[in-house]
Parts: sequence; structure tokens; C-alpha cells
Amino acid sequence: MPEISNELLQQQIDELRTMLETEIASRLSTVDTERLARISQDDALNTSILSEESTRASENAATDFRIDGLEMSFPTLESAISHEAVTRIAQDDLINTRMDYLLASTNTSLGVMTTSLDAETAARVLKDNELEDSINDLNLSITASLAAYTTQLTATEQDLINGITLTNTQVTNLEASLDFETTALSASIFSEQQARVSALEAVSTDITQMNTNFTSLETNVNAAITTEQQTRASATDALAQSISTLTADLDTAESSLSAAITNESTARATENSVLAQQINSLSSTMDGNTALVEQQMQTIDGITASWTIRTDVNGRVAGVSLINSVDEPTKFEITADNFSVLDPTDPLNVVLGVDTQSGEAFVEAAYIRNLVVETLQIGQNAVTVPVTANQVSDITLSGVTLSTITSGSITGYTEAVVATFTNTLATTLDAMVSASGRHGTITESDSDAQAVWSIAVTLNGGIIYHSGSMRGDIFAMTRQVVMQPGVNTVKIYVTGVSDTGNGTGLFAGGNISILGAKR
Repeated sequence: MPEISNELLQQQIDELRTMLETEIASRLSTVDTERLARISQDDALNTSILSEESTRASENAATDFRIDGLEMSFPTLESAISHEAVTRIAQDDLINTRMDYLLASTNTSLGVMTTSLDAETAARVLKDNELEDSINDLNLSITASLAAYTTQLTATEQDLINGITLTNTQVTNLEASLDFETTALSASIFSEQQARVSALEAVSTDITQMNTNFTSLETNVNAAITTEQQTRASATDALAQSISTLTADLDTAESSLSAAITNESTARATENSVLAQQINSLSSTMDGNTALVEQQMQTIDGITASWTIRTDVNGRVAGVSLINSVDEPTKFEITADNFSVLDPTDPLNVVLGVDTQSGEAFVEAAYIRNLVVETLQIGQNAVTVPVTANQVSDITLSGVTLSTITSGSITGYTEAVVATFTNTLATTLDAMVSASGRHGTITESDSDAQAVWSIAVTLNGGIIYHSGSMRGDIFAMTRQVVMQPGVNTVKIYVTGVSDTGNGTGLFAGGNISILGAKR
């Protein structure tokens, strides 16, 4: 038995119901039209009767008017009136006779018309009753037909259900009896070549596609190779392009895998520019993860050349880019978390390394001709950062006698330079302190006086150098000292003297340099 879906059965029922409803509506419309026609005829008959009555009333009114006119014509002639009255009586009798006849005739006509109208009304009532009986009979027939058809459809639907159940059982039994996997294989080669020449350009296209497919109940494997080559030439540009794509896909119930290799080469020349470009890419996808390797080489207008290789794993990118363009600095850019230069004889030895996440660089050994450092951090504080301080302005010296220059004392001295050194260790640190300066001419008002000057250097308030009386122009000293943990202060004190206290002089160029010793 042919299979009929529930939707098809329901559609047939709806179509039958629509057809029956349309037929009933058509017959009801016919009945309504007949009723309206009969009502219109009754209205016309009533109008005719009313018109006849109006006409008779008008004629009676005219007769009365004529009688009244005659009575008023001879008011002064009694005899004439009497004679006329007699005549009129006779005429009135005649008129009355005629009126009686006319009234009797009218009543007879009205009776005939009333009888005819009653008969027509009775006939129409009978016809309406017959039509209503026909409609009722039709409704009963439709109801019976629908019931019979519904019963038939129910039986047919049950037969279909039974047939479908049987078919499903047979399919289940057939699947259960199969002890091997159904396999489908297909392979195709598609090739298209096209050449087109118009008034403006010429185009040649060659497309080749090879596809192989293996399908089973649990696995779908597909492999394809597509090659497209195109050349085009016109009055304003020329293009040569080649695209080759290799794809392999494997879909199972547990996973979906794919791999692809694409090679694209393009050469284009127009009136304003030339371009040579090659893009090679490899990609693979497995368990929701995608990895991509792409290499791109490009030259533009003979003034720009670039080479880029990029790797992308789930959106995380690493790569190398080399760009060379006229009138612009060349660029070599690396995108990576870590960048290393390895020893070719020992690949495990990192000669140069850069960590882009921390911003740190590692160098095994380096020679630097000129180094500028803002903040220097040396491992294990092997060497501390040098500290220097320079004299801000020249100092005028005067008013100190020679007898006040005594060892271990800076009374009467002027502070010239101050430097601070911070020892970040928890222990003391050896350091080298160097100090230097020069003085101008020392004069005195007493020609017999001796003109001298004196320098003292202190560390944390203690004197580490004292020159005593000096007559030279240059001062320089170096001392090894011990720096305490924390902040240490080194100062230069200076004075210009004479044996009478009348000497004056100038000190300039004071400098302090502190370098922590290597541990």
C-alpha cells in the first residue's frame, strides 16, 4: 500500500471541507437572492395599489371642486338655482351611481389583487419551506459524507501506521543482520579552460579540480586539489595569477580534522603601479584547535619590498617581518614571547636572549663602545653604580689665619661639594672616593704674610683627608673607604689663609667621585 503521510491526509480533509463550505455558501447565496427578488416584487405591488388609490382620490377632489364652483356661480338666481338643483340632483344621482360603480369596481379589483397577493405569499412560503428542507437534507448528507470519509481516513491512517511500523521493523532487522560497514567512495576530476577576448581586454583562465571522497557509517574523508591559473591583458594593465589549494578533511563521531596548503602567486602591472606577490600558507584543525603558518613576499613599484612569516595557533601570533622601502628606515620586526640567538656549535647555549613579556634581555658577553644607562642593576651587586658631584659655583676664600690650620679640624672651612652614596647591602661595602679642585690667586694685604690654602674631605662627618697648608694650584686625592649600610655623605671643605688673616682667594672646579669596589 502506498505510504500517505499524516500531513497529506489532513490536506485532503481540509480541501474537502473547503469544497463543501463553498457549495453551501453558494446555495445560501441563491436563496437570499430569491428572497430579495420576491420582497422587491411585493414592494412594487404595494406601490401600484397606493398609486391607484391616489389617482381615485384626485378625481373625487376634482368633482367636488366643480360642484362647489357651480353652486357659487349663480347666488342670486334662485329659480335657476332650483332648476339647476334639480338638474344637479339628477346629475348627482348619476355621479353617485357612477361613483358607486367605480367604488364597487375598485373594491373588486382590490379583492382580486389581495387574493392574488395572498396566493403568491403562500406559494413563496411553501417554496421557502421546500428550500429550507433541501438545505437541511444537504447538511445531513454532508455530515454523513464527512463521517464516512473521516472513518475511511482513520482506517487508512491506521493502515499507514501499521505499514510504517512494519517497514521500521524490517529496516531494524536488516540493520541488525548486517555484519559489515556500508562504504561509499567517490572521485572526480573537473577541468575548465576559458579564453575571452573583447575590445578592451583578453583573459585566459584554467581551473582544475580533483576531489576524492570516502564515506562510511562512522567516517567521512575528503581530499581535494584545486588549481586556478589566470592571465589578463588590456590597454592599461596586465595580470598573471596562480592559486593552488590542497585540502584533506576527516570527520568522525568523536572528532573533526582538516589540513590545507595554499599557494598564491600574483604579478600585476598597470599604468601607475607594479606588484609581485606570493603567499604560501599551511593550516590544520583538530578538536577545535587551529594552527596556521603563512609566508608572504611582496614587492611594490620597485620601491618597497617585504617578507613576512607568521604563525597563528588559536589566535596567538608569532612571526618575523622584514620591510625595506625607499626614503624610510628598514625594519626587521620579531613578534614572540622570547627571542634567542644560539651558539651554532652548542644549540643549548643562548648567546643573546630577549623576553618580551618581562622586557628583559640576556647577553652572554658584550663589548659596548658607548653606553648610556638610566638605572643600572648588576647581579649580586658585584659593582655599584658610580656617584659623582660637582661644585655648583666658585667660592671666595678669606679671613682665616695660618695658625688655625690644624690636623683633624675643619673649623673656619667652607663647604664646597657634597655627594651621597647609598649602600643597599645589609653589610659594609668597600669604595673608592676621589676628590679634586683648583684655586685662583691668593692675595694678602701684608707684604710679609704667607699666602696658602687648605683642603679637607669628610665621610659621614669624619675627616678622611686633610691637606694642611698648600701652595700649589691643583688639589687631587683618592682614598679607599668603608661605606656603611644606608646613605653615606662625602664633603669637600676649603679655606684660603694667611699668617695675618688678611689673605683672600678663590676655589673652583670641586668634584667628588665614588665607586663601590668589586666584591
